[in-house]
This record gives sequence, C-alpha cells and structure tokens, in this order.
Amino acid sequence: MLSNFLNIKPKEFATILLRLALIIFSLFLFWFLKTPLIERIQSKTISSTNPPDFFMYYSGGYIIDDFGLKGIYTKENQRFSQQRLLKENQLLKEGEKMEGVLAFRIPPLTALLYKPLSSLSYSQAYTVMLLFNLFLLLTFLVLVTIFILPKKTDIIKVFLLLPFFIPLWETLYTGQITYVLLLIILVSYIALKKELFVISGLILGLLSLKPNFLLLPILAVAVYWKSAKKSRLILGIMFSLLFVLFVSILLYGPTFPFDYAHFLSTSESSQYGTLISMNYNITSILGLFI
Repeated sequence: MLSNFLNIKPKEFATILLRLALIIFSLFLFWFLKTPLIERIQSKTISSTNPPDFFMYYSGGYIIDDFGLKGIYTKENQRFSQQRLLKENQLLKEGEKMEGVLAFRIPPLTALLYKPLSSLSYSQAYTVMLLFNLFLLLTFLVLVTIFILPKKTDIIKVFLLLPFFIPLWETLYTGQITYVLLLIILVSYIALKKELFVISGLILGLLSLKPNFLLLPILAVAVYWKSAKKSRLILGIMFSLLFVLFVSILLYGPTFPFDYAHFLSTSESSQYGTLISMNYNITSILGLFI
C-alpha cells in the first residue's frame, strides 16, 4: 500500500490534495452558513422592514380564516390578518411596527396547501417548512444522481460545489417554495429526455402554482418548436394550466381570473411596504434604467 502511495504521479497527488481542500472548505462553509439558519429557527421575532418570504406564505392561513378564499386578494384584508399574525405570535420586537403588507400573491390552490401550517405557531411552522425543504433537496439530489449525472466523478463535483451555491442557503433561510418548483422542472426535464412529451407538459404546467415561473413552459415549447412532437408537449402544458385554472375558479369563484390578474398588477408596488427594488421583478429591472 505504501509503495502504491509513493508511486502516485504529481498530477494525481495534486488532484487528491485539491479534493481534500474542497471537502474541508465545504465543511467550513457549511458551518459558517448554517448559523443564520439556526438563528432563524431559535429566533422568536422577524424583521419589520424585511420579513422572510415564509411570513407571507404562513399568513395565507390567517387570511383564509378571517375572510375566506374569496377575500384573499384584498390589500386591507391582508393587512388585517398579517397584523393579527404578528400580534398573536409576538413576532416583532418591542416598539417595532410593520407598516406595509407582504403581498400574498399565490393562487388559491397553493394557499390551501399552506393552510394547515397556520394551526402551528410561527416558529413551529417555519421548522416544518425547513425540514420539508431539506427533504425536497435530498430528493432532488437523488434524482439528479440517478438520471442526470451517472458518472461518479460528476456526482462528487456536484456535492463538493453545493455549499458554494448561496441561493441554496437563501431558500432554506427564507422558507421559499423553490425546491417544489425545482423538482417540478427536474421531473419534467427527465420526462422530456425520455420523450414523454405529454407527461412532461402536464408536470411543467404545475409551475402555475407560482405564476412567476410560467415563462419556463414557454421556453420549453420554444426549444422543441421544430420537433414533430411539440404538439404533445403543448397539449400537456395547456391541459395542466386549464386544470389549475378550473380548480382555482371552483375554490375562489368565477371572477378569479380578473381579480387575480388585477391584484398581481397592483401589488407589485412599494405601496405594499416591501423592498420592491430588491426583488427580481419588472419594477426592479426597469429601476436599473429609469
């Protein structure tokens, strides 16, 4: 064994050292970045000027309790329920106030999925969401290693680089639903690679659960526009979108498309009290040039 070690070429030895260095640095980075997560779990308060996205999702249950699904897309209703949430869970430090509204802009079906969390305290619900996101992340990595990266060397590289991907930590910290959407995209991509176009479209259409991502189905169609089977992909996407729309109308009422479109256009505004210029949206992009 010693002789084999002494016969290692300089290039191979350098590669081993580099991998060890990456592992050590990855562990250090994990230790460094996990601190905000632990602080968030242990903290009983949130920022009054920049609350996490999870606050918005969690408030959905309160809004539904107070006004029903029909009343969720009204600024005054959202303000009332979010202020009740803050008071009952004592989320603000003494003397602090949240003047604005963190606009609840997700469809009724997604809102109902978050409703059970409102039966828990804010800190308990946040911990549940954190564990759920970790489970989704693990599922995503397993699927990637099986279907996308069959080579062992590629898998090692991905796992070594993961701690450097800051959005991964940001998503866990803010309690977003990005991992749900990521799994939808991955499974749809796997179906596309296997030429299961209808199934891929059906899955991709579920991105409508968070309308910000609806550009991706359009891009998928554009990529496969010259394919003879693009009609199957479009059929799957359209059926999925119509299904989500139909369920939303059943839950909310026949005016859902108009009320929701109006709320989306008006709530992307600094009047709602959020740091609109720091978000990834049309307003912040235009702000770079105007």
